[in-house]
Amino acid sequence: RQKKVKIALVGKYVELKDAYISTCEALEHAGIELGLRPELVWINAEELSVSNSRELLSSVHGLILPSGFGSRGLAGMLEACRYARLHKLPFFGIGFGMQAAGLEFARNVLGLSDANSTEFDPTTSNPLIDIDKEDTSMRLGSQGIDLSPGSLFEKLYGESFIKERHRHRYDFSSSYQKVFEEKGLRFSGLSRDGLWVEAMEMSEHPFYLACQYHPEFKSRPTRVHPLFRGFMQATRQYKENR
Repeated sequence: RQKKVKIALVGKYVELKDAYISTCEALEHAGIELGLRPELVWINAEELSVSNSRELLSSVHGLILPSGFGSRGLAGMLEACRYARLHKLPFFGIGFGMQAAGLEFARNVLGLSDANSTEFDPTTSNPLIDIDKEDTSMRLGSQGIDLSPGSLFEKLYGESFIKERHRHRYDFSSSYQKVFEEKGLRFSGLSRDGLWVEAMEMSEHPFYLACQYHPEFKSRPTRVHPLFRGFMQATRQYKENR
């Protein structure tokens, strides 16, 4: 008999659930393998705020923040990251979900109140997220990633070099690595040229992982993606410990 775990999916397009079908299926794949049934709680990022996050999120066992384009819903996505960070709620950010996690940490932990993406504020003095001036086209397809030795990412994958599928234009700059890691947010994976952050994890948190790429595209019923397996395991542990 499958054990049910409640997972909040905070997104911009929750009224069009098919927009996240690959993510939902990847959760199902991991759940089947682990004997868990993910019960999704759909939350519109535009409706999530500091005033209602406890009400909306206190009953869930994990939070997934999938990708999206544009600034709509950004405040709610940042609040999702803040809540999961402070309440030790298993968190998995994908694509812009990773960028939101970085922005939330920069603003609320590092005190960089104007930290932003140049997509939203071209004049920010802390452009955490920027576009490659040499190549402004969308970064598509399989890309190589170097994982940090001893990181949770390396442990979950079982290897230090991976290839994952990408679909984005703006990247998270690795130039902030030192200040982030001093405060506990580790840049666990970098692009092969070392310029862009591909994966990050929080040291003092049971499971706070985020990646720039799209692991959901490689998940199969008979070949569960290791990040979704790890996330589902963390939700089960969180539920058991409550």
